[in-house]
Amino acid sequence: MARTPISNDLSRLRSILEEPLMNLDLAELARHNRGYLSDYSSHRFETFVEAEWPSHSRVLKWYLKNIPKGSRVMEIGTFVPVIPILLTWHGYWVTTVEKLSLYGKALDPMIDLLTRMGVTFQDIDIIGSDFDSTRFDVVNLIAILEHLLGSPKQLLMRIQEILVPGGALVLTVPNQARLIRRLGLLLGGTSVQPKYQDYFNSAYPFSGHHREYTRAEVVYALTQSGFRVGEIDSIKYPPKGSFAYQGITLLGNLLPKTFHQAIFAVGYKNDGQISQ
Repeated sequence: MARTPISNDLSRLRSILEEPLMNLDLAELARHNRGYLSDYSSHRFETFVEAEWPSHSRVLKWYLKNIPKGSRVMEIGTFVPVIPILLTWHGYWVTTVEKLSLYGKALDPMIDLLTRMGVTFQDIDIIGSDFDSTRFDVVNLIAILEHLLGSPKQLLMRIQEILVPGGALVLTVPNQARLIRRLGLLLGGTSVQPKYQDYFNSAYPFSGHHREYTRAEVVYALTQSGFRVGEIDSIKYPPKGSFAYQGITLLGNLLPKTFHQAIFAVGYKNDGQISQ
């Protein structure tokens, strides 16, 4: 498919994602995370896609700068598949994996959309399944690690097996040390964890954030899993919400990267990089 400027991609996403998003069964998803009903029930494209555009565009820009078109990409975790769609538009071969039994039929609209776009989808547990012999140039973990019930070590070691020599792992995670979290905890008004009411009223196991990360923890997880850290950066989000929240966001964006909202990192297998 012909390449389009990143500036046009958000409007293209709206044209194909608005209807599937409205068909998402949020009630089913909310059984294990009540936050979907309180935070995402209305304005779904804005909350699921536009609000996360700083992260999505940061990942896409890295690909366009560093990874040759036609490279094989695996996206682990298939929820709202913004990155797989963007990469497909820009000439990459994308496979996504998810264990659908965790969600019932709730993700069917997204899987149907991926299939129509020519993205390969596999309903597997990436750790517990015998994956085929295909190896990938890049593996994405976009907003995944914070949802794991335990250590990411086994998953990261599995990714080592999936990557070609010199392949790259791209990950993003929310920064637990972002300014709004620090101030909320300091003042005693909010927790660094998800809203307790949503957590308390969700069925077990909770599917929201279990452990957000600091930059040092991301570096540790990558290096202890055999990756060479090629890049560690922050992602800044524009101000939104109440006047006070906007002010805190603006201040945080002016502070060092450890105060920003999210973390972007790239790890390379076997101390190599993909040839361009």
